[in-house]
Amino acid sequence: MQVVVETSFTSSPSSPSGDQTANEGSNLTLFCNATGKPTPNVTWTRVLKNGRDGDVVFFGNPWVIVNISRTATGAYRCTAYNGIGNPVNHSLYVNVTYQPDNVTMVTNTTENKDCSNLWVNFTCISSEANPPVYNYLLSDDEDGFSFSKSGSWIKKISRRGKSFFNCIAYQLVENVTSRNNITLTANGKRMNSDKRKFNKIVIHSPFTAFVMRLVKLVFSSLRIKFTITD
Repeated sequence: MQVVVETSFTSSPSSPSGDQTANEGSNLTLFCNATGKPTPNVTWTRVLKNGRDGDVVFFGNPWVIVNISRTATGAYRCTAYNGIGNPVNHSLYVNVTYQPDNVTMVTNTTENKDCSNLWVNFTCISSEANPPVYNYLLSDDEDGFSFSKSGSWIKKISRRGKSFFNCIAYQLVENVTSRNNITLTANGKRMNSDKRKFNKIVIHSPFTAFVMRLVKLVFSSLRIKFTITD
């Protein structure tokens, strides 16, 4: 006489695995330990949005995901079955965290009516991240630093002033500094009605063409000459 035993999960604390969080690029091991006679087979499938099984992604136990990527984020289901009775299954969610791939800073320059100071709009932009970026820091060599959840600042730059700026995106996986740093130099005297005179703004940035498009402004009362140097 052959004894058969319906499939069931073992009582091990790690089996089956619960919801998991892993950093992108790490290795993740998922368990779906089951017992029965004959020995049950284990199949892993991706769970669709409607709750049904999608494609089979792995056969066997455990399932080791090497160098996990952000595209692996989602729900999965392990199913164990030995042909006796009903299969048993368990679902879990895998959350893959990752830092922003790219953080950049752009500027847009305006001027007071009395031409005494320049006002510069700074915007720090980050690419997608999980979890999302929750704060930004703008630093410069004169005023120190300031935070902004929106990633936007307005700074006053005095005539004949020169400042070096960069920004940092704050995120739980890793804080990322902007790939471009901007040195802004404002030269020139207070203007009068002589339109032949001009003020000069120099912005040092690796993204010459991009910054040029953003900071070029023409005022009716004076002309502004922009010089971009890398």
